[in-house]
Amino acid sequence: MKTVMNTIIVLTCIMVNNINGHGEEETTIVSGINRFQDSDVTHCLKTNIYDCDTVYSFDTRPNPSGLTWDGQNLWFVGTSYIYKVSTTGMYLDSIINPASSRDYRNGDLVYDGMNLWYADEESAKLFKINPANGDVLQQVDLPSFGQVDQNGWGLAWDGINIWHSQYEPPRLYKLNGTNGSVVDSLITASGVLGLEWIDGNLYGTNSLYRSRNGTQLYKIDSQTGAFQDSTPWCIPHSLGLTWDGSSLWNISGSESVYGGRTGGKQKIYRVNSGIISSVNEHSTIDRSIEIFPNPTTASISVRGENIETIEIFNVLGEKTYTTSVYNDQTLEEIDLTAFPKGTCFVKIYDGKKTYTKIVVIQ
Repeated sequence: MKTVMNTIIVLTCIMVNNINGHGEEETTIVSGINRFQDSDVTHCLKTNIYDCDTVYSFDTRPNPSGLTWDGQNLWFVGTSYIYKVSTTGMYLDSIINPASSRDYRNGDLVYDGMNLWYADEESAKLFKINPANGDVLQQVDLPSFGQVDQNGWGLAWDGINIWHSQYEPPRLYKLNGTNGSVVDSLITASGVLGLEWIDGNLYGTNSLYRSRNGTQLYKIDSQTGAFQDSTPWCIPHSLGLTWDGSSLWNISGSESVYGGRTGGKQKIYRVNSGIISSVNEHSTIDRSIEIFPNPTTASISVRGENIETIEIFNVLGEKTYTTSVYNDQTLEEIDLTAFPKGTCFVKIYDGKKTYTKIVVIQ
């Protein structure tokens, strides 16, 4: 698990994806807490981030995407068919991809205990499919339907509802598990492709193709959309995640997309599910950091040591403010009267890492 460096504070208003111009490792945590404790110890979020150590892999058919587990075998999406394969890579069955008539047939797949659900990115359609014969039982529009660029992708099943990710602009949707209607929507700090529920927690991956920071595995707060933790992920162009009860499986997509290289391997990987840190209650820090007041009506103050840069981003991910801070300054006041009311992200950089935090302007 990455340890948050308290020497950096970043205020970023609701969108922090892929915004590290320094080329350094970045940690994004969005929470309503606006102050570290004044002691040498601060309480961290409980996490269950998984180490990325591949056990083995096998090749797929060309242009694979989503991946799911039906209790015994794996299913993945191909261009013309959705394939059922064993955990050793043996092809057991196939059904017609309901979006196979389109130019591009990519998206995630999830099994609800009886049927498959497939989110097709290009058509922005969610298909409910009988896995025994491929019959489409239901078809509904995804939330991205009608957008100029329809970017709906990830699917996960929590036992009652379907969770769906949209990677541009980054969104997380809770969908009714019976009819696919939108129950709730959340903004995430970065686009997520593959999604999966593991031990009651929601996880997702981005893709190197979509991130300057490389592929990451995120633990996602299903109440807020905040990234509670993240770790570098070893599967290139990760397009689907699934959990078989003891192992995490990941699918790597095609080698290129629209002519751009992705690093994809067109393989399914079984990943070592060893927990890096299941609970990290205390992380030692050598200085306190404060952002106050939060919420605010006019200004905020950022207090800490060795802060080099503070940046603020709006909900669209656009940088709206930046300032350099001298090392001998321990308090920086920022006037927010010209900023629109709502949420923004504050990003703080200390020369090694960044820390990102939500600030509410009232």
